Amino acid sequence: MVFRTCTFIVLAFSAVLADGESPSSLGFLKPGSTYVITFAGSMNAFTETQTSVNLGAILKDEAPPVQTTIVHQIDHFVVKELGSANWVLLEHPSDLYDASKWNGKLAAESLLNADYISELEKKEDGPQQIKWLKTQVAREIPSVQTWVNLSHALAISPPAKKPIPLKVRVNATYNPPNKK
Repeated sequence: MVFRTCTFIVLAFSAVLADGESPSSLGFLKPGSTYVITFAGSMNAFTETQTSVNLGAILKDEAPPVQTTIVHQIDHFVVKELGSANWVLLEHPSDLYDASKWNGKLAAESLLNADYISELEKKEDGPQQIKWLKTQVAREIPSVQTWVNLSHALAISPPAKKPIPLKVRVNATYNPPNKK
């Protein structure tokens, strides 16, 4: 994490030297608005990977080791201020482990639009879904603000106005031991 942060800072500093006070190409960003911003894997200071290994001690059978990897990645940001060149002050959670809560909160905020709410109101469980979305938006998540050079961003887009189906990928292989 420290190496990634240092790399990000060095690249950002070099971009300032190259850009100087040149005008920003990010005029489409509006302060106070939420955007989904994607960075290249090695350039992403907003990602933390957590890996653990379970040696099967909990299982009754002698199971092979199981490795679990969780990626905590912030992709929803609130633009607070536009700077010179491609510098933008972004608000994000202060702890990367809050990434899923933060992304969920800002995604729910985007879903609470008139079109989607009227669509939900027509469904039987619509009121419960609206209540759940409002609960997500009301979450208190500690945040900080960081100046970021968005010339290193791969994509910048507004959050979805309708839910995007969740895709989960699980790679698991279990070979139970032979019973004698």
